[in-house]
Amino acid sequence: MFALPEPGVKRHVESKLTEVATSLTIVSMGNKARDEMPHLAKTEATILDILLGEGSREMYGLEIVNGSNGRITRGSVYVVLSRMGDKGLVESRPEPAPTQVGGLPRVLYKASGLGLRAYRAWVAAKDAWGLGVPEGAR
Repeated sequence: MFALPEPGVKRHVESKLTEVATSLTIVSMGNKARDEMPHLAKTEATILDILLGEGSREMYGLEIVNGSNGRITRGSVYVVLSRMGDKGLVESRPEPAPTQVGGLPRVLYKASGLGLRAYRAWVAAKDAWGLGVPEGAR
């Protein structure tokens, strides 16, 4: 059965999220109001966790799948990355065209500034609610 947190805990979380939400107004988020915090799905948080990992480097979709230890599938990674791009959580760019005839350029992805702030807010909210923070959360 689900137990509601004590009232003081909820006020603390709302206060923390309000503080964080004000820093999320820099990038357009589609239909969201400028002061509205973006929703971060678990798969999106997983992708941001991987992208923000050691070195915080650009990665290909399949590198993200390989770094997820089975949490993200090849069939879902590009759909989720596209949605995250629409929300402004990730930035992408094609790599330089391959020298081989017929090869298509791959797309590199990295967390945007908004993605970093949204991920940090998600981690802070999980921590404040006692829901556990991902190991090595950035």
